[in-house]
Amino acid sequence: MFSRVAIVNRGEAAMRLVHAVRDIAAETGTRIETVALHTDVDRAAGFVREADHSYDLGPASARPYLDLEVLERALVESGATPRGSAGGSSRRTRRSRSCASGSA
Repeated sequence: MFSRVAIVNRGEAAMRLVHAVRDIAAETGTRIETVALHTDVDRAAGFVREADHSYDLGPASARPYLDLEVLERALVESGATPRGSAGGSSRRTRRSRSCASGSA
C-alpha cells in the first residue's frame, strides 16, 4: 500500500482521483494523502485546493508534465507515488524509473 499519492492530472480527472483516494482510505482505514502536481495556471484550481498537499511544477509554458526530470524531482520531493488516470505521465515516469534501475 502507499501513503501518499501524486496526482498527475488536471481538472475534473484530478478531482475524481482526490475523491477516489479518500474513499479508498476510508474503506481501508488507512491514511493516504494526495499531492496535486500543478503548474502556475492551476495554482488556485479546485483539485489543488482539495488535495492534502500541492507541488508547483512551474510555468505551464515550460510544459513540465512532459519533462521527466521535473516529474521525478516532484515525486521525490513530495514523497509521493505517481497515479494517473488515462494520461501518460505516470506511465512515462514509471518507465523511466525501471530503465534507470535496469529492469525494463
